[in-house]
Amino acid sequence: MLAGHFHGGQIGLTSFGLPWSVLRPFGVFDQGVFTFREARLYSHRATGVYGFPIRLGVPSEIALLRVRAPRPRVHARA
Repeated sequence: MLAGHFHGGQIGLTSFGLPWSVLRPFGVFDQGVFTFREARLYSHRATGVYGFPIRLGVPSEIALLRVRAPRPRVHARA
């Protein structure tokens, strides 16, 4: 599943090597790869801001995703 973005929360500790933002305590898929039910989800930090014009500890991001279909299963003949 490809998701929209939350700007990574705009304020966090990602720049310091800690995957935390102001949105994380609320259970929001704020940035990175997550597993939700049986789906994989990627939420990116984007390049801008929302609301107040600040990004602190959460750098901008442009992502390149390579999406590949799973290999077809080969059924053995009886």
